Amino acid sequence: AETDHRRVLAVVRYLDDLDPAVRFWAATLLAPYPQLGTPALVARAADADANVRAAAVETLAGRRGKRPLAAALRLLQDPEWFVRVHAARAVGRLGAPADVACVVPLLGDQRWWVRSAAKDALRTLGPGAVEALKETLLAGDAFARNGAAEVLQDVGYVDELLASGRNRPLLDQIFAAGGERLRR
Repeated sequence: AETDHRRVLAVVRYLDDLDPAVRFWAATLLAPYPQLGTPALVARAADADANVRAAAVETLAGRRGKRPLAAALRLLQDPEWFVRVHAARAVGRLGAPADVACVVPLLGDQRWWVRSAAKDALRTLGPGAVEALKETLLAGDAFARNGAAEVLQDVGYVDELLASGRNRPLLDQIFAAGGERLRR
């Protein structure tokens, strides 16, 4: 056990290696050890290499605290789509309803994987996403409108509106944004 602990500690040192492939693997291999390397992983979330940023934020998703969440929130704007995917998933795991507004714009991302990860994150954040998603139903982007309608359905908001019989105009907006499959 002592030898294994030393090996894991050695992995933390590899987060500062000159080779980005080594930093990537160090960030990846630290995922099962949430008590180790968080400050170094937060630093790697700003790495020059996109693969390292993605691995760091994926591992940070299993950590707790303000710094891992702040790193994930920053990476929602990353220029690389696959980093945004991992960042959205991390915010879904680490975030709170207050963070919904940072994820909602990803519903209109050009990349399908990013839009999908944003929907997953918003589903995880749950009912706290409803207000921001209602505003998105009016967005100019069809992907964003459709994604908002899907998430509103998945978190139970559409069923709640149907059961209560209230706010028929909003329900019509959701159905229009969600398309025929959602309406059925």
